[in-house]
Amino acid sequence: ITDYCIGCDGAVRTVCIYSDKSFDQITSIREDSESRTSNLLIKVLNEHHWSKKQNISIVPFDAVAEASLLIGDKALMAEKKYKYVLDLGLEWKKLTGLPFVFAVWVCRPTVDPIFIQALNDIFKYFLETEDLFSKLQLSDDSISNLKQYFEKNISYR
Repeated sequence: ITDYCIGCDGAVRTVCIYSDKSFDQITSIREDSESRTSNLLIKVLNEHHWSKKQNISIVPFDAVAEASLLIGDKALMAEKKYKYVLDLGLEWKKLTGLPFVFAVWVCRPTVDPIFIQALNDIFKYFLETEDLFSKLQLSDDSISNLKQYFEKNISYR
């Protein structure tokens, strides 16, 4: 219902596979417990991209595996904890040459056009507000990292 989404056009940083083994050596990936979209994405990538090179099993989030899909804050916190990281936004881009959309705003049956306009205005304000990050009480490095993520890794249109 909006002009916006949560997507990426290349590396996204918050939807990644983490392991202490190199990707060409893993045989199993554990799904994330919080994202149906990302779990489906690893299955599609496995079937159409990775399976041409190796045999990988995708297992439920409560199973033991050599690698784990992590999303959101968990992924950002894991960036320095694991030896190997495989970004699914970048893998999708390599496979298709296209951006990937993780989430959209949908409803049924209809929504008041005033509400839709208000939602679009909120997204537009967020994307155009330069000093949004200056209001946060974080270190300069943390603010720089957040700006990088929200301005470069995530695509909204």
